Amino acid sequence: MSGAVDTATAADVVVERMVPGGAGLGRTADGRIRLVAGGAPGDRLRPREGDRGDDALTVRAFEIVERGADRVEPECPWADRCGGCDWMHLERAAELREKRAVVRDALVRVGRLQAPPVEAVRTAGASIALRDRLRLHVSDAGAVGLLGARSRAVVEIDRCLVARPELNAAIGELRAAGRRYAGALAGIEELELRVAPAGPPVALAARLREPTQLATVALLRELARRWAVGIGTRGRGPGGPARVRLPQPEDQRWPLPGGATLSAPPDAFTQPSREVAALLVGAVVAGARQRGVRTFVDLYCGAGAFTLALGATGASGVGVERDGSALRAAERQRRAAGASGVRFVRGDAASLVDRVGEPGERPDLVVVDPPRAGARGAVEGLLRLRPAHVAMCSCDPATLARDLGALVAGGYALEEIVPFDMFPRTHHVETLAWLRVADAGGPRAG
Repeated sequence: MSGAVDTATAADVVVERMVPGGAGLGRTADGRIRLVAGGAPGDRLRPREGDRGDDALTVRAFEIVERGADRVEPECPWADRCGGCDWMHLERAAELREKRAVVRDALVRVGRLQAPPVEAVRTAGASIALRDRLRLHVSDAGAVGLLGARSRAVVEIDRCLVARPELNAAIGELRAAGRRYAGALAGIEELELRVAPAGPPVALAARLREPTQLATVALLRELARRWAVGIGTRGRGPGGPARVRLPQPEDQRWPLPGGATLSAPPDAFTQPSREVAALLVGAVVAGARQRGVRTFVDLYCGAGAFTLALGATGASGVGVERDGSALRAAERQRRAAGASGVRFVRGDAASLVDRVGEPGERPDLVVVDPPRAGARGAVEGLLRLRPAHVAMCSCDPATLARDLGALVAGGYALEEIVPFDMFPRTHHVETLAWLRVADAGGPRAG
């Protein structure tokens, strides 16, 4: 139930810290816990509107009685309406401190890990004009923007503070092209725009509404003359309806540490910041060198960033991915680079984790970079395989903690945990965890 807060629940709330999901955790004077969307540590707030649960209230609107030292005025003029950057109101040092604390808290509370060795958050320096990729939504009337805070309404903006200038320029180009084809943008439900340093300057992956509008097809054909364009519809895979024919899009390309290159078509996943992604890949490569890794398996490898970068060091290994589009791009880049020491296998990582290496041998390292839901299905196979080292990446502290807890319970020890600020001004954080098996020199289990 939601609505105005009655006097029985409207006691002032003092926010103590930030929690997974982005809210501030606070307490009333009599000890009742409140989750405050938009709260900041140190704030004293008077609730005005919230969602009631059995024993808690999530505060959605409030009056600031006393500002905490970590609260700042958001730089973005749409911060109070746009649902994208939910930590824009936090002072930058506080944002990084709280991200580190959220990771540590999840590891303790969810993973049941004692004194996890969480390092300071690594950043690329800047926190604005950093994103290469934005997912945008389109209203029924054709307005292009981001979803509103805690709503499905599209907030149309003329620029995004955290996006690169060339990405903002692409949004402007898309709108200008849309005005030349009446109703064309309204035929798109959701789209992702991405910029890259090599290959087509802009990639557009669009999910179309059905039935497909002729004006929408004409718009996409125009854009495909200068951008890499991939399309689909709800319930369909990439490629879209049969009536839409576009040129095969060229891959965009990004340099990786060690001289390797990542290539990806419009519909393949890439990290939102090339600089922070390079830090993350570089950390995996450096960690593998430090541990003397010669053989590896890369689960949920996507377009092959870790596989190709590790292969460039002379290590041999295999990348596993179920997305055919990403895997074809990885294979194209492997051939272009002449990387004979690595190969790619299409399939489910959880099913193949202990079957893709050399028969009778275990790899020195398994890299695990699952989607937000985590790698629960792969943990059992990892424990059977028992590689000497595991490097696990995650954008969700809770599922990361769950999976790390299972690995530690199964005989692994945590060596280091490094958060990366892949998503500045939001509560999201990417984390890399290194583990070693207790019997790294022993025989392979199973």
